[in-house]
Amino acid sequence: MYAEQPTRPFSWPEADPYDSPCRSFDAERDRLTHLVLVDGRLVDVWSEPVVGTRWEHHADRFDRERRPAVSPPAAPPLHEQVLTWLDAAVGGREPLLALHTRPLVDRGFEPDPDLRPADRERLAACVDLLDRAARELRVPEARAVLMAALRVAWTADPEALLDVGEAARLAGGICWVAAKANGLLGPGGTTTQTGLQHTLGCRIQLSLPGRSVHRLLVGYWPDPPRPAELPDILLVGRPDLLTAATRRRLLRARDQALAAQSVAEASPPLVSPE
Repeated sequence: MYAEQPTRPFSWPEADPYDSPCRSFDAERDRLTHLVLVDGRLVDVWSEPVVGTRWEHHADRFDRERRPAVSPPAAPPLHEQVLTWLDAAVGGREPLLALHTRPLVDRGFEPDPDLRPADRERLAACVDLLDRAARELRVPEARAVLMAALRVAWTADPEALLDVGEAARLAGGICWVAAKANGLLGPGGTTTQTGLQHTLGCRIQLSLPGRSVHRLLVGYWPDPPRPAELPDILLVGRPDLLTAATRRRLLRARDQALAAQSVAEASPPLVSPE
């Protein structure tokens, strides 16, 4: 059965190529070695490339086993994760450092008198619905934060805001973003999404127009994972869309994270014993 193999002078291999587990192999190396035994005695040996043979899958497996294991990068310290999330909540490190807890001022919203009558009427109807929603949310700064959200979205892209839909959908989207950004919906909040939807007379879930409004407000601002210690709120990247109570919670987390950062920077690096 070996008659077709060329006759070659026999010589022992100089070294076993698999002696070193970290040694790598090219596709062109003669990795497949054949041993010919007659009556249990070695009489011939030759090598050939393993590519394309029925033993190639063994070579692939050995390659995988020799590859060094890649460890995932270590997670940043908790205080850095907290500061990264807080940056996204208020729009960057500078606004975070300047954060205060003064109540929001209600500046209202007046539709542009030069708008088409239909668009002006829709925005006026939206403002009326937001007045109702503010009473449903039952916090002192509710109307101020709703009007601020409407102003910011209108400034960002008036056409895209009007594309959200009729007045009820528009008001629903604004309410969803403002309420989620301040933890006013669901458990621990002041109302439910269903109650707010009923108040506005919106026939669809508020999250549908809400996500469109949210994109207008935040653009491509990053959405980092939230450390468990921080409040479960929607990130809007603007402190003027947060009530004083919400900013107070963020400010407390900021101060604790900055204090931890100072301690970490002042501590000498750990040196492992030799």
